[in-house]
Amino acid sequence: MEKKQKRILVISSICVFLVLIGSFLLPQIISRFYSPFYLLERVINYVKNEYFKPVNPEKVTPAAIRGMLNYLDPNSSYLNPQQMKLYKNRNNSELGDIGAILVKRYSYPQIVGIIEDSPAQKAGLKLGDYISSINEESTYKKGIWEVRLSLKGKINSVVNLKVMRNNSILGFKIKRERIYDSYFNIQKIGNNYLLKINYLPSDIEDLKITLKKLDNKANGLIIDLRNCYDGDITAGFNLADFFIPSGKAFFVKSRGKVIKEFSFKKENYFSNVPLVILVNQGTMSGAELFALLLGKYKRAKIIGQPTFGLTCVTDVFKIEDGSGVILTTGMIFLRKGEGVWGKGIKPEIIVREKENPVQKAIELLG
Repeated sequence: MEKKQKRILVISSICVFLVLIGSFLLPQIISRFYSPFYLLERVINYVKNEYFKPVNPEKVTPAAIRGMLNYLDPNSSYLNPQQMKLYKNRNNSELGDIGAILVKRYSYPQIVGIIEDSPAQKAGLKLGDYISSINEESTYKKGIWEVRLSLKGKINSVVNLKVMRNNSILGFKIKRERIYDSYFNIQKIGNNYLLKINYLPSDIEDLKITLKKLDNKANGLIIDLRNCYDGDITAGFNLADFFIPSGKAFFVKSRGKVIKEFSFKKENYFSNVPLVILVNQGTMSGAELFALLLGKYKRAKIIGQPTFGLTCVTDVFKIEDGSGVILTTGMIFLRKGEGVWGKGIKPEIIVREKENPVQKAIELLG
């Protein structure tokens, strides 16, 4: 009788143990085998083991990653190890480019801005053109930064493009040139100053020093942000902080939660100097945020062409093999909760393509 009780006790203990283990492991097992990401892993295994001929994983894996990122938004991109190195040095003045500003539309890169006197302009590329291939490699569903970096290379090297324009496919051979010597330049026009910002790096201290010297000398300041697509969001805020005395600027939300808030400090320059900002479809990222903030605070008149509203917070994540992923990690909302994404800037004055926006700005300053 005593042996029978011990046996029952052992069996009961085993059953309780199995129930406890099962209740812990079963949800994990179910979630793994029914997870959508597990489906992706399964498909990759089928392709690897069952496709009728051997598949090169170095080509298939990036293609699968691109397909997933292409679904997310126009900014997220996958970069191979070589592109990651190029991305870090993309604004090196010794690097050549063609001077075309791109966004991703309908899974292809579209030209939305062309820098004046650039190789792109000289070659005859036009606004609205879609680049279908670069050096015989299709651009379809490639991340926008993959394409942008593909257009960069050694100065005087040649890049071959196929372009879709209306119902035609056109070919172009374009020699890369140095586009910028510096991220900004400034010149005096009459009693006014014209500040041209080509891109916004994370550190803009030298730009601030230059502006401080002009504080009491300028009758008016024109800030040209046309085709300024590459810029750090924080740099855009820091530059706006230079012109706006105090108050809430914007906040960043990720996965439904506010993760960061930005407020202006009391330090302020050009407080009595009229400002005019020039924008176009190529004004993006930190430059677009800067213009939005000065427009919302009524600190500057915005003129030019409407922008796309593709400004968001992105981060670069490095992968062990040297490649990386540029991911959208946050959305920007202005002080009253107005979202930025997809809305862009509607200028107070629209300047047509054939008009001179700088001249229009000078007229506004008087």
